[in-house]
Amino acid sequence: MTDFKFRINERFRYEHDFGDCWQHSVRIEARLPLEKKHTYPSLASC
Repeated sequence: MTDFKFRINERFRYEHDFGDCWQHSVRIEARLPLEKKHTYPSLASC
């Protein structure tokens, strides 16, 4: 997501589709620094 350079309060639509056409409206609330001792999920696509 950092590659997109979203600004705080910016909105975008995300379509997640496994045949169901789920659409999400997303608003960026904050950009927080990563914590080194924390693990975060990663996304992969086929």
